[in-house]
Amino acid sequence: MTTELRESGISAVGDVPWGTHFCHFYETKEDLLDILVPYFKTGLESSEFCMWVVADPLGEEEAREALRLAVPEAEQHLEAGRIEIVPHTLFLPPSRQETSPSDQIEIVPHTDWYLKGGAFIAGRVIEGWNKKLADALAKGFTGLRANGNEAWLTEENRKDFLQYEKTLDEELADQRIILLCSYPLADSGAAEIFDVVHSHQFALVRRRGNWEVVESPELKQAKTEIQSLNEELEQRVVERTRQLAKAIEELKYEIAERKQAEVELSSAHQRLSYHVENTPLAVIEWDKDLFIKRWSERAEEIFGWKASEALGINMYDPDFPIIYKEDKQTVEMIAARLMKGTLDRNVSVNRNCTKNGKVIYCEWYNSVLRDEQGNVITILSLVHDVTDGKLAEDALRRSEVRLRLVIDTIPTMAWSIRPNGTVDFLNRRLLEYTGLSFEEALEQPTGTVHPEDLPRVMEKWQAQMAAGEPFEAEMRLRRADGEYRWFLTRTEPLRDELGNLNRWYGVAIDIEDRRQTEEKLKQSESQLAEGQRLAHVGSWDWDIRSNSVTWSDEIYRIFGIQPGTIKVAGDAITFIHPEDRDLIFSTVKSAIGTREPYSFYYRILRPDGEERMVHSRGVFVSDENGNPIKAVGATQDVTELKRTEEELKVSSKQLRALSERLRRAKEEEGIRIARELHDELGSALTSLKWGLLGIDKAEFSTGKAASNAKAKIGEMVGLVDSTINTVRRISSELRPGVVDDLGLVSAIEWHAQQFHNNTGIMCDFESNAEDVEINREQATTVFRIFQEAMTNILRHAKATKVNILIEEEEEGEFVLEIKDNGRGITESEKLGTRSLGLLGMRERALSAGGKVEIGGVAGKGTVVTVRLPIQEVSKFKARSASIEKTPTDSSGRSPEEKS
Repeated sequence: MTTELRESGISAVGDVPWGTHFCHFYETKEDLLDILVPYFKTGLESSEFCMWVVADPLGEEEAREALRLAVPEAEQHLEAGRIEIVPHTLFLPPSRQETSPSDQIEIVPHTDWYLKGGAFIAGRVIEGWNKKLADALAKGFTGLRANGNEAWLTEENRKDFLQYEKTLDEELADQRIILLCSYPLADSGAAEIFDVVHSHQFALVRRRGNWEVVESPELKQAKTEIQSLNEELEQRVVERTRQLAKAIEELKYEIAERKQAEVELSSAHQRLSYHVENTPLAVIEWDKDLFIKRWSERAEEIFGWKASEALGINMYDPDFPIIYKEDKQTVEMIAARLMKGTLDRNVSVNRNCTKNGKVIYCEWYNSVLRDEQGNVITILSLVHDVTDGKLAEDALRRSEVRLRLVIDTIPTMAWSIRPNGTVDFLNRRLLEYTGLSFEEALEQPTGTVHPEDLPRVMEKWQAQMAAGEPFEAEMRLRRADGEYRWFLTRTEPLRDELGNLNRWYGVAIDIEDRRQTEEKLKQSESQLAEGQRLAHVGSWDWDIRSNSVTWSDEIYRIFGIQPGTIKVAGDAITFIHPEDRDLIFSTVKSAIGTREPYSFYYRILRPDGEERMVHSRGVFVSDENGNPIKAVGATQDVTELKRTEEELKVSSKQLRALSERLRRAKEEEGIRIARELHDELGSALTSLKWGLLGIDKAEFSTGKAASNAKAKIGEMVGLVDSTINTVRRISSELRPGVVDDLGLVSAIEWHAQQFHNNTGIMCDFESNAEDVEINREQATTVFRIFQEAMTNILRHAKATKVNILIEEEEEGEFVLEIKDNGRGITESEKLGTRSLGLLGMRERALSAGGKVEIGGVAGKGTVVTVRLPIQEVSKFKARSASIEKTPTDSSGRSPEEKS
């Protein structure tokens, strides 16, 4: 903190030094304006750059209007852009980077300063304050005066912000900045107020209508220390006065000792001569005519001539060729200027010759000594042999040439830059890409950078170059054909062994394909998130070792909670239905033991009280030892699906009941019609037949008429027989009377015989029961299924043999098995939408309390099994038959029918 005091504009505070960081608690908008308007008014009057970061309840326009009312020149400040109103999420917005020199104050919404990009980052904000201060000082302002309204703070970022506030004291120390932080009192509890006060030098609060200063313990201690320092300073002034008096006495003593000092000076001259002779530099002194007056021992070592040989020799003596002939003109020009007095000193590196003719490199430090009239009386030269360094430098230069040749051939764009920022090398790849000549590229080194990227890139490069730190940035560079591609550029400083910057070396790597891939990845992630949202499916992963979990946004939406709420696995337990928690624990525990994927349904209770059903699936990721370390999976909201399934079950049950009712009605109607056909029409036709037969047996007179009458009667008898058979067939189809007459087992055996007689397909029938006593509806159902199965064999199976088995299992279950040796039914035929006959068989069995099983093997046939629960079984008697064709009489009836 500096000692210079500045007017704060706040009567309760008074003057404060630069680096002051204090806070202010307010309750109303008026409280804010009561402090901030005079605070900024004073800053404007003091030629300070002002920055106002606003937040609710005070907006940007209200802040502007308040300044217009309080400060007469506010309108001019606002129109000229001298006031910046910044949102707390904006961090050095580009649009406000370049302001006019007259800009003095900025009013900034908090959403554009503290939360740029939607997140608070302390380092970025502190860098923003430093940047604003640097800009203000560069524009001629005395410093920076700022305010930030912290009403935007939430529980999530309050802790980080308080840490940032504590850091500011160190960051603002010795800086020409005054920072006032405003906090809403209504949103601050006792603990928060305590933390805020301790993170500032002092605080302003309103008590009984007046503003008062609440000092932090650190400030109170600082004031005590300042008071102690003031007292110490006063004591030092007194002591200094006493010392000055003593110094006057000592001065008199010094005058008396001056002669003694002159004597000592002579001695010091002798010591200096000793040091000259022992310095690692050669010392050569020339008179005004350039004759050698001093030739040190080090000069003898460097050049080879002894002092006795060199003293009195002129620089231009041909017998003393100390100057290399190609450098002689330059040396003579420097010597002439030194002797004329137009040059007081110079440093140069020349080639010199030794006594034995060796060429060496020497660095000469030349200076002149003048008399009282300013005439040059002597030249002193200090000479350093730099041959080794010069040879190393030449080797380095040759190495650099080779390095540039290598760099020039690599497929990556590269360049080098002098310490002052000028480009001195561009490799071939860069010139080929840009399509520029070396001269054109030097003239406009940033001409190929995309205009939208150039301000950002140059700002960062200039800052990094000034700091001597590596530079890295992504930018678009224009190709020779005009297309821009993205490149990652890196520039590193090259320093010597002393840390001095020698050059910058940079490369540019084409990342266009990478960026396109990243963009596609972002689109894929966005599409995945959208797909999860539409499908109500969220993904998750669980780190078993740390018990931490990561949920996608969709799972949080399913659970009805804020993203980020769940950190560890146990956090989700409160949202799971209590009756389902044991299921989850046992399922996951078992899956960990078996390392197998797991899946389960469970209910969740959302914070709004709604209960929903979800389905979770998970798989394990194991380490190299096979131990599970992580589980990943997905959770789907299946509430609507479960509801639909329940509704479908109810609907299916209702449809099945309706189907059964219709089937029964059909059977009953068939029975009634069959009875009518059999009893009424059958009896009438039989009587008609007997009458016709009676007429046929009567005596007729001979002759053609009688013969014709008998023929007609024979035709009518045949027609009656055909009609009787038709009536029987229709009656049997409407109601299989053979089931009522013979029983189910015999009826199946009879139908198999009829099937063989009509189709020629061999039928083997076997039964271990004489008959089974099941109710009439069940018997009819089984017989109908048997008829449908035999019909399917005839139509589709291409079989030559059918095996029919009836048995009763120990569980009290009636079993009918129909097996053929045909082509075999396929899975698609069993499940196809056109397999209505199979569907009808299943529905019939289901309505009777049983089921139908259908299986098949390609090329080996199909097996249809009917299973039906029974209550009582009659006497069992093994029964087996191989059904052959049964002869019929002229009426077409089998013996069983005749009986």
